[in-house]
Amino acid sequence: MKKNKFFLLAVAIIAIFIFSVAAVCNQCALLSPSTDSSEQQKESGIKETATDGANGKEDSQEQETSVITQADISEDTSENTDPNSNPVIEKLLLSSAENGAVFLDIMNPQIQEDVLQKIYVGMGEVTISITASDKNGDKLMFEAIEDNSREIDVNVLSATEAEFLWSPSETGPIAIKVRVADGKGGETEYDINMNVLSAEEMMEDSEESTEEHIEAEHFIGIETVQPDPGISGYIIKDTEVKMASASSGAPYIMVGDNNSNKQIKGYLSFDISRFHGKTVTDAKINFSDFEIVNNPGFAEFLDVKVFIYGNTLDLPEFSVGGQSVARIPTSSGSYIITGETLKNELQKFLDVSTETYFPLKLGLSSATNSNGVTDVINIYLSNVSLEFNYTD
Repeated sequence: MKKNKFFLLAVAIIAIFIFSVAAVCNQCALLSPSTDSSEQQKESGIKETATDGANGKEDSQEQETSVITQADISEDTSENTDPNSNPVIEKLLLSSAENGAVFLDIMNPQIQEDVLQKIYVGMGEVTISITASDKNGDKLMFEAIEDNSREIDVNVLSATEAEFLWSPSETGPIAIKVRVADGKGGETEYDINMNVLSAEEMMEDSEESTEEHIEAEHFIGIETVQPDPGISGYIIKDTEVKMASASSGAPYIMVGDNNSNKQIKGYLSFDISRFHGKTVTDAKINFSDFEIVNNPGFAEFLDVKVFIYGNTLDLPEFSVGGQSVARIPTSSGSYIITGETLKNELQKFLDVSTETYFPLKLGLSSATNSNGVTDVINIYLSNVSLEFNYTD
């Protein structure tokens, strides 16, 4: 009995020991995963920190690269951008119905000497036109100032063109400063220097010049020739040739467009066959009156050119070309054309014995305004004359 009790006690002690050991091992097992997780988290945290540091370094490098690239672009842009350039005055032209000078080049030294030094009080209003350009394409502003004190009103015609009107009112030296600016600090100036005479001084100067001219050139005579209606007329583009002699009533030519929006050009020929071998000393064409029908003012100018078309007028003569001798504003009621170009062109025809006529072609500077209305200038031949001085 005692043995049995002893045995049962031993078994119970062993069982308690086994269960105790198992409980301890189980606790170890429970603690082991927790430790591993902590280590993993710690390792993961180290890896993330390293990664963040690497990424931060890469981001920093990218930002630095971006800054450098932008700087390079800015530098390249700065190098490729043209600096602001001053405007350039391309042309200064003078037009006056009084003396018949059509678009004389003010910047030409010969014009400065022959014309600008002989402006006179009472000659009437003068138009001075300006053509300018700007390398940067900036919008241009125009100014005109007389004797550095009086500002003259300037009419801006386009982005590069302007004009102003001026009348000589006082004798003596006059300077008109023309200024063109681009609004960005760029500007250019040109001084138009003139000498204004009194009407009496101009008359005396003219008489002295005429006497000297007659003595030097052995002056022979003055001739006035009117257009020949048999070879003068007009052409409606691709449609019809109409001779002045076939007109009902007084012979005339027509320039403009018709109600089919067809351009019309006029042609005038002066018989010069009697004057071959003569030397022209002065020449002018006088248009004493224009008849305006509707609105030929859709074009700014009536272009007058020396244009050879032979002894007949045919449709092919509608072609372009010719030597310009004048651009007459369509707003003019009458006009006188003079100048070296006209004189020299007339001389060419007088020097060729086979040339019977001195021919002109007239057309508007714009072909049509497409309004379906006849807009023309009628020029009656009785109101046109070629006048010239000559010597043997």
